[in-house]
Formats: sequence, C-alpha cells, structure tokens
Amino acid sequence: MLRFAPPVRLRHVPTVRYATERGLPLRVLRDPATVVPRTPRAVPPVDRVDEPPREHFLPEAWWGQPLHTPEVYVAELDDAILFGGSLGRASGGFHDGGHLLVTGDGALLDDSFYVRGPRASLPRDLVATGDDGHRLLADVADAERVAGEHVLLGTLFPGHFGHCLTEGLGRAWHPRPEATYVVYEDALASWQEPLLEALGIERVLHVTRPMRFERLVVPSRACRLQRFMTPEMASTYGRIRDAHPRGPDRRVFLSRRAFTKRRRLVDEDVVEERFRARGFRIVYPEQLPFGEQVSLARGADVLAGTSGSNMYLAGFLHPGARCVVVSPRRFTPVTDLLISTVTGTELTYVFGEPIDDTGLSPRYADFAVDAELVEDVLDQL
Repeated sequence: MLRFAPPVRLRHVPTVRYATERGLPLRVLRDPATVVPRTPRAVPPVDRVDEPPREHFLPEAWWGQPLHTPEVYVAELDDAILFGGSLGRASGGFHDGGHLLVTGDGALLDDSFYVRGPRASLPRDLVATGDDGHRLLADVADAERVAGEHVLLGTLFPGHFGHCLTEGLGRAWHPRPEATYVVYEDALASWQEPLLEALGIERVLHVTRPMRFERLVVPSRACRLQRFMTPEMASTYGRIRDAHPRGPDRRVFLSRRAFTKRRRLVDEDVVEERFRARGFRIVYPEQLPFGEQVSLARGADVLAGTSGSNMYLAGFLHPGARCVVVSPRRFTPVTDLLISTVTGTELTYVFGEPIDDTGLSPRYADFAVDAELVEDVLDQL
C-alpha cells in the first residue's frame, strides 16, 4: 500500500532538457513549427479578425489564425514512476484521480501533466503547490517495480469517444509493435479494444497502483484540443483507417439525434431528409461497432453531420474527401479544422444559431440552421 510521508519537493524540468542533461535516449523528430491551417468554407461566412476574441469556441477566435505546434520528440526515461486512477473534477490547475508521471529523482516533466483541451493539471491528492514549488505527497517506497521497457500511452478517456480519438491517441504515433503500452485508467471501454488492435497494440498494462518503471518510452503529445494537432496524428489515423475495409457508401451523414440530450439541432430529422434526398446514408454512429464506423468514414467521399465527437471520425477519411459540419455558431471548437488540416480533407461549416434565450451556455443550448443554407451547401457537393 502507498504510504504518505513528509512532502518531497519536486522540480519542474522540460522533458527534452531532462533527458539531455542525463544523457538518456532522446530523439527530437521535428522542431516547433507554425502551421497555416487549411481554409474551410462557411455559410454564413466568417471573417478573419486582427484581434481574436478570448472565447475560443467562437470561430472568430481561430479563423485564419496560424497554429503553433510544439516540437515532437521521443524520450526514454529510466526509473519513472506512474500513478493511475479514475479522473474526476478539475479546477485551479488540479484534478482528482491520479494520472501522474514523476521521475525517480523528483522531477516533474512536461509529460507529467494531465492535459484536456486548454487545461493542464496535476492530481491534488498527490501533489501540493506552495511558495516553494511543487511537492509530492506520496511515499513511493512501496511502488511496484516493473522491469524492462514500456511505452506510455497515457490517458485514453474510456468515457469520452471524442477525447479518445484526439488527445487520447496523442502518443500513439510512435509505433513499437512488440512493446507493452501503459494506460493510466484501470480498464478500457469495449470499443477501445478494437481501436488499439487496429494500431497494432496487443499488450496493455493498466496502472492500478503506483508503479516504478525500469525504462519508460514517452512519445510527446501530437494533439492538444484548442491548441494544436501535429502531422503525426495523420499517421495514427491512417494506421487505423487502413486496418479496416472500405465502406460501401460514398455519402454519409452522422446524426446525433438519437444520442444527445444537449446542444441538439432542432428539426434534425428534417435536415436528415434533405441530405437523404441528395444520396446520403443517414447513420447513428453510436449504434454501430467501432470498426463499422471507421469503414463508413474510409469509404466516404463526403462525410457530413452535426458537430460533436461523431465528426472526429473524419480523421479516417481519405485525403481529398469532403467534410460538412453543421454546428452552432457560438460553440464551434477548432478540432474539426485541426483534423482537416493534418489529413488533407476539404471542410465546410454550416452555422446555426441558438434558439434558447434564457442565458443557457452555448455548450448546452439547442440550435437551428437555415434550410436554405443547407441546400446551398448540398448544391455544391
């Protein structure tokens, strides 16, 4: 059992610098870069602004703006300690539920932090912060020792399809077919097992208790929502896509009507019929096995649907395919554009407006789209 002891001071060191100073294996595969995203089409149109608003879910916050991607590296750490757990509440730079990497000599690395979208945090039950920096609250003397080399996959988000397909796959770009991959959560969702199989990941170790690894391979993150997605994510999506047969339908509409209870597209059944009349197959993806969802995307020349996790299946489109996202104007993350940019697809947004005037957050408010705008986009497909 993990014992608690007087806090041990931790120092925050960038992963690359830590590995370099200690002579550990390190490969920096690409330097930081500024990426000019693909230019999507939008109806109604969005104008680029010189001073983007702070609300990062408004399209004006990212429309036409360059994307800054970090360097991509693979670091190999000796004597790395991992804490797993079930993620909970996050606030003020801390979260509940583990998901922590520390080195045996007391360093917090860039890769120590749990990242979800714009937030980066540390577990409040394991790390305290004071005027003198971070302190580890746990005694790791009883951590289970794990021999050999393992690869960190990290947080897989078994409870959230969209975060798994983006940030959850952020470290999967560095394939090691014979390796055992390490996951913070104690179990996978049923649909994640075929996902990992498609990536050639056959052996998974769950961090169910504090573990001390003889050698831990740490690929850097290739994705951070609302921040960046590197070209390495395209290779990850491609490996998954190529492991599945091509679906029979060239036009597919992914509906959220049977699934979502919030941010619903009003009269989505009517919108579905407009797409159906133009040769689209209407699909409720959550009702299909994961492999069938990938095959549908792989076979499609045009993938359309209401915005949300379902549209992240666009990562499995072939380069040059088209993607149409029907989205509330006031809640449109940049994620669809990130995927389009790295995979080489053509993206169109159809923006709608909220119908709730009671002050409900745009994240939850239902919205409606102008039928003529839908027809305008359909005419050009």
